[in-house]
Amino acid sequence: MADQTLDDPVAQARQLVAESRQAFARDVDAILADLSVDLTELRRAVLEKFDQYVPMQRLADTVLLQLVKEAFDHFENPESRVDIKDWVKVAKPLVARKEART
Repeated sequence: MADQTLDDPVAQARQLVAESRQAFARDVDAILADLSVDLTELRRAVLEKFDQYVPMQRLADTVLLQLVKEAFDHFENPESRVDIKDWVKVAKPLVARKEART
């Protein structure tokens, strides 16, 4: 059976979060194994590692890439199965967020 994860942005997002959490946990374990640092240094190191593993940008990129692929399919393929109403539901919050920042 083919891997459906590549076609499912929610599955991709869940996988990114899980991978980020595992990698972050490994780094925290490594930091805790070396407790020769003071608490201020420990706090800084843990927060620095956390920032490296927060997948929000990758998650946003995944959703945007999926939207682009679906829009391309809709416009290029006369037999496209993309439901524009569903597509708009996903895209609308992203557009609203962008408009709120400007």
